Amino acid sequence: MSSPFRQGQIVWATIPDPRGGNEKSRPAVIVTATAEIEASGQVQVAAITTLIRQTSFSETVELPAAPSGHT
Repeated sequence: MSSPFRQGQIVWATIPDPRGGNEKSRPAVIVTATAEIEASGQVQVAAITTLIRQTSFSETVELPAAPSGHT
């Protein structure tokens, strides 16, 4: 059975903060290649935040806004 997930898909995931605590449900984008995603397996995701320039991560990618202006 194939997975309903694909690379680039935005999903909701429970993600801890960088210190490993304060788990929070937040949007995330799947970065695992679609061909490597198994229905019962784990995937790598990148958390999405609106707090640009306030993150403690060394690498960030700005996502484009929707035509309506919403991110």
